[in-house]
Amino acid sequence: MRIKERFIFLKNNILSIESSGGVTGVSLINEGEIIDTLEGLSKNKMLAEWVSDILIKNNTVVGELSGIAIDIGPGGFTSLRAGLSLAKGLALSSSIPIIPVKLFDAVASETYQHFSDIFYIAMHAYGKNFFMQPFKNGASLSDPIMSSNLEDLDSKQVVGYKLDNQIDCKRNFVPSSITIGQYAFEYFSSLATHDFSDLECLYLGSNF
Repeated sequence: MRIKERFIFLKNNILSIESSGGVTGVSLINEGEIIDTLEGLSKNKMLAEWVSDILIKNNTVVGELSGIAIDIGPGGFTSLRAGLSLAKGLALSSSIPIIPVKLFDAVASETYQHFSDIFYIAMHAYGKNFFMQPFKNGASLSDPIMSSNLEDLDSKQVVGYKLDNQIDCKRNFVPSSITIGQYAFEYFSSLATHDFSDLECLYLGSNF
């Protein structure tokens, strides 16, 4: 039987984890290119199994990675903690860095070219509450805030996820391990860290 050829990474080979809620996923990113991905609406209990599956499928191990990219929110408390805990465990086991990625920053990097002026990224939090954050040319203009007033998004260019259908979104997004991984690759040098003690997530319902 022919043995499958070992997958060779060059550099910046990143395992990306998405667990902010709604969508769970893991991806392998090499030199900014998507090598493989497993994503779906499954619960976060699948994350560890999917990480194992994607590494085995591509004949690599955690120690061959350049880092673990992880979505740090905003997102659900339990789901974000599950993803970050897994990322920390993998990184510590092989002395590789974590690349913490703010979801809205990653989405902005993919969408800013569609807007000539200020636009807002917004996502449903809970009940009538939603997060919103302004960006221009891909850079954030302020920290994200939580609101329950739909008028806060009136007459604004909005990139949205699971928002009230009264909000006229110019574009929509879905949290993805691919988005997180590609952003982590682009900003690897400024985001990668071996200091995990201060890593915190932006939880739905948090004041930040």
